[in-house]
Amino acid sequence: MAANQKLFAMAHEMGHNIGFWHTDQTTGTIVPGTPATDPNSVMNSFVLPWNGFTNYDLVAVRYMYPAATGSFTVTKQAESYSAMAGIQVEPCTDSGGGSNVGYIETADWMAYNSINIPTTGTYRVEYRVASASGGGRLSLDLNAGATVLGAITIPSTGGWQTWTTISHNVTINAGTYNFGIYAQAGGWNINWFRITKI
Repeated sequence: MAANQKLFAMAHEMGHNIGFWHTDQTTGTIVPGTPATDPNSVMNSFVLPWNGFTNYDLVAVRYMYPAATGSFTVTKQAESYSAMAGIQVEPCTDSGGGSNVGYIETADWMAYNSINIPTTGTYRVEYRVASASGGGRLSLDLNAGATVLGAITIPSTGGWQTWTTISHNVTINAGTYNFGIYAQAGGWNINWFRITKI
């Protein structure tokens, strides 16, 4: 197998070890909040190229193995913005379907209002992205750019609907903020982003 298939296979077998069945078979119990089938899941019974865990893989793990009391995570679908400039919403083929934000060009942005951060500390921010050519870059900010938390480069995933999850760690003070995703360089799509206390 290719290296990315070996990575998929190892994650898949570890999934069995913690109690998961194949997502494309009818045996087993469906985890609440996940669909009947998830063709890009690491628990698919066919060995696929590794493209990261799907959103529903993460939902399933968090359901079966809830984090310790006091943990925090919030996921925002990219198309659920409060305000935006320059982008378009389009159908999405990532796990679960729905929509994603695309046609992102340099200086486009999306804002997500009233996200409460319960405690000051370090947070992992994950982005589900796709890019045919790579070279894009996004930054995450608070309150219309008053505070820039960090920036991350978008890799080439090989297609506009070929998805991967990238992440960086940022420090955020407790409070309620309007979060912004700003395109420092365009040429990428985004399906969702997630903020998790670490």
